[in-house]
Amino acid sequence: MLRRSPPPGRVLVVAVIGAILEGLFWLAVVGLTFFVPTAVLGASKRNRIGH
Repeated sequence: MLRRSPPPGRVLVVAVIGAILEGLFWLAVVGLTFFVPTAVLGASKRNRIGH
């Protein structure tokens, strides 16, 4: 029994969507990597000043 391969257009759409989702995932990882230390630093400076 032979399996037919999906149409090339569908493969391209799935590949593009996958690349976009992977890019958004890594953008979120990098964003959180910079956001967390910045938030901690800002909170510690605010508490040190006495606000």
